[in-house]
Amino acid sequence: MSASVLNAFLLGGLTLGCALVGLFFARFLRDTADRFFGFLAAAFWLLTLHWGVLALTDPAHVHRPLVFLLRLGGFIAVIIGIIDKNRTRDAPPPPPPIPVAREVCRRE
Repeated sequence: MSASVLNAFLLGGLTLGCALVGLFFARFLRDTADRFFGFLAAAFWLLTLHWGVLALTDPAHVHRPLVFLLRLGGFIAVIIGIIDKNRTRDAPPPPPPIPVAREVCRRE
């Protein structure tokens, strides 16, 4: 097996893996409505584009290094998601007090 065939096969596997991980995080976004999972899904879809374009372009192509901007965008999406998750938010209002049942004492 030649190196170019093996390289294309491995890049295709990375593309598929990143797409599946992106779908995995998109499902968590749907279930929990947590924005962090949206940032992670977007990051992995950018990495999917990165690996897919690398698999389809000629290594000697002059614009191939620009493809790495997609990977940079994915890493920036992860960093923004972490910052967004950890920033301080206004505390939610406290729950209303639970009414306590009063015991009725009868004196006989």
